[in-house]
Amino acid sequence: MVDKGHASSAPGGASRSSGSLRWRLLLGAAVAIFMAMAISWAVMGLLFSRHAQRSIVTELTREGLEIIAGLQLAPDGTPRMEVQSSDPRFERARSGRYWQASNTRGTVRSISLWDEALPAAESARADRWSTREADGPFGQRLLLIERSIR
Repeated sequence: MVDKGHASSAPGGASRSSGSLRWRLLLGAAVAIFMAMAISWAVMGLLFSRHAQRSIVTELTREGLEIIAGLQLAPDGTPRMEVQSSDPRFERARSGRYWQASNTRGTVRSISLWDEALPAAESARADRWSTREADGPFGQRLLLIERSIR
């Protein structure tokens, strides 16, 4: 009598269920590999984004220091720029590179702003640069660096 409910033996002593086990193991391995790749893709994307933002902040800080070095106060106390920036993007309208220096007596800004103004400083400190994102001129989203200078 043969019991048809159990797997019959294949040649070589292996049962048919070993093929099913092999496919389940392959499927499990494929899912694990896919999940590892998805997690590594997300982590690498996050690391790259943070690195890119730090690089941009470093470049903007360098340019900010250059702009500060060129600022002077006129006899009436209004800020003015004595030396133009070395970055030509500050001279091209709507370029995405803008600077602005303000005090209670007036404001001086890059040519690239035209008649627009940057959002008012919210948390500018004298001891360090602060960064924030804000809606800027011409409908652009901007990464701002700010600092109070005394």
